Amino acid sequence: MSFPRIAPIIVLGFLLSASAPAQRRQIQTPGEVRITISYENHSTPPNQLRVELLNGVGNLVAQKISDRSGRLSFTDVAPGTYHLQISAPEIEEYVGDAFTMFDSGGTHFETVLVKFKMAARQQAAREISSAELSVPDKARSEYTKGMEALRKGENADARMRFEKAIQLYPGYGAAYNNLGVMAMNAGDAQGGEENFKKAVAADPKYAGAYVNMSKIKVQQGKPADAKALLQTATQLDGSNLEALMLLANASIATNDFDLAIASVNKLHGLPKHEQYGVAHFLAAEALERKGDPAKALAEYQMFLQETPTSSLADTARKNIASLEKRSNPRP
Repeated sequence: MSFPRIAPIIVLGFLLSASAPAQRRQIQTPGEVRITISYENHSTPPNQLRVELLNGVGNLVAQKISDRSGRLSFTDVAPGTYHLQISAPEIEEYVGDAFTMFDSGGTHFETVLVKFKMAARQQAAREISSAELSVPDKARSEYTKGMEALRKGENADARMRFEKAIQLYPGYGAAYNNLGVMAMNAGDAQGGEENFKKAVAADPKYAGAYVNMSKIKVQQGKPADAKALLQTATQLDGSNLEALMLLANASIATNDFDLAIASVNKLHGLPKHEQYGVAHFLAAEALERKGDPAKALAEYQMFLQETPTSSLADTARKNIASLEKRSNPRP
């Protein structure tokens, strides 16, 4: 706002004097929110919990993932009303009471006790079929020898062992699956698909064959078929990290963004998920296309934090810059 340079100088002086206390009140100092998380029974602090700081209207302000210390903080928090939301597949979702950050800044402390889901005390298990349990010892022995030969690069011997295992036990889905993998590695896509189909026919609960068939469907440009196969695979083996990651990717390709996000969240609640840091990128893409730029930005940032040297890192940085530009347009 500009003021005239002529007569109203005295009036201007009065305005400044009268509004000085108000100006002092408007000076806002960012504060800090410090959080300590533990389980309700005060056992080992939770790991890999998604901690979200939301403002008074429920919009995401910041997001972090907890570590084993159970302690984390959000800095540069502007004055206003906030609450915490904490989630993970193994806990009951926590939604905290509202609290206020004042103009004077300072530190607000939150101590949170989260409840462990009873159903999550055991890791999601792979469903073992009756066909797998019924494998005769001789067939299993041939299969084991085939795996040893495969590890040594003795492909001809491995193929012979797997074929012999199938002769001894026609329901050996894992043996058919390995023959399919060997065919794919040799560039024989048709032979690979035929063996994967035989694996599923022999043992409908062998999740690995569904995952491998889904990869062929992706190569064929059939993401909907791939998604259906991966949904079956994750139902049979809820701890299959690769299947969950591929399901997220296929879901994005079919515009099923909710399923993509749910698959990534489930993946990150499982042990050893770190090898699939790219899942954060997939979640960010799904959230961005769903119209949730704040959460998409947080996922891109977590992706860069976990896998800064990824081939997708530059793309993530460009997407972050684009999202920030859109959320803070120049006047």
